[in-house]
Amino acid sequence: MTDDKGARALVVLAPRQRGDGQRSKGRQTDLDEKGIAKNAREDQLRARKAQQEHQKMAELYRQVVLKEAKPEAATGRQIQGLGKKKDSDVVTH
Repeated sequence: MTDDKGARALVVLAPRQRGDGQRSKGRQTDLDEKGIAKNAREDQLRARKAQQEHQKMAELYRQVVLKEAKPEAATGRQIQGLGKKKDSDVVTH
């Protein structure tokens, strides 16, 4: 989780308890319900997905609101490979 300034915030959760004060042995789902990452990998994946979504929305904004032209994806040129030359290209004397 991050606050308004982008700094990570520590979330402390109370243990789940039954009515008689004993902890339940069921699967802990409160982090999933609140949308909190359980580990660093999940946190990084969520951040990457959010960044991709942000870039997509920024591109759509530029195209629709600012009426900018769609950026060109590629020039269509192929880079020659470093493989062997064909037999017809080789000159033998």
